[in-house]
Amino acid sequence: MNPTDVGNLVSALRDGGENAYHTLIESHDAIVPQLIEHYTNANDGELRARIVEVIWQHRVPTTVSFLASALNDEHPEVWKQAIDGLVTIGGDHSVGALKTLLGQIKYDDARSPWIAEAIDQIES
Repeated sequence: MNPTDVGNLVSALRDGGENAYHTLIESHDAIVPQLIEHYTNANDGELRARIVEVIWQHRVPTTVSFLASALNDEHPEVWKQAIDGLVTIGGDHSVGALKTLLGQIKYDDARSPWIAEAIDQIES
């Protein structure tokens, strides 16, 4: 899929476009780097959350580092989607990313219980 098509589909996500969502998750994994670029350039937290969801739906293990960085997004829906993606992908790298962040944040951080539960889900 060419970058223009991906850009148009990402724009349609902004308006809640379910067809765009399904087209993106059903596309070849080769679009993931383009989606990451769109995430980086998106100012709207809801759109970033939708992009993160599309990315993790591809279940590409190499996106763990991207998802780990999205855990630091200020928008709660974004970091919740990143956690969902790390749980879905699973494995040692996902657990490591979650444990690293858990060790860096304060106990009263809103993400703490979510991260702890995600670690439990992956490890069990």
